[in-house]
Amino acid sequence: PQDASYVPNTIEVEGVQVEAHIVSALEMLMEAAKEDGLALVFTEGYVSYEEQEERYEAKVTELMESEGLTTVMACTQARLVVPRAGESDMQTGMCVRVQGDPETFTDSRTFTWLRSNMGKYGFVFRYPEGKKDYTGCSEDYTVIRYVGSNHAIAMQQRSLCLEEYISYLNSQ
Repeated sequence: PQDASYVPNTIEVEGVQVEAHIVSALEMLMEAAKEDGLALVFTEGYVSYEEQEERYEAKVTELMESEGLTTVMACTQARLVVPRAGESDMQTGMCVRVQGDPETFTDSRTFTWLRSNMGKYGFVFRYPEGKKDYTGCSEDYTVIRYVGSNHAIAMQQRSLCLEEYISYLNSQ
């Protein structure tokens, strides 16, 4: 977790803010997709601590009002969809959200292309299926994260999410 003082060095790419270190990899990913006739559109990049805090609180309030949950239950449910401030990987600037409905994204040409190609450019799906116990978040293939091409390929070969991969590296 990060505190409110952490702010990455961001640059705008295609309308979203991302960590400066990933700009060239993201641009290469977009260019490769374009060459294959696919336009990658990003709807979200870096999210500030304050904005993440607002998103989390709004989700808690929504769950309390719409589902009648207690504060504790709403907080627990909200964290599965909207991490608390300091706990969201979007705050690193290393993630982007690809345009698409998380519910149907795996049926899209964009998903298929990303699954086959993004590792070469250093990106992985941040919240893959079956990894909620590790990531703390529900499945969402619209969020991709930069980890570097060597790490991305290793993670894909082993079917590991980021948290599992870090544990794997620490055990070596």
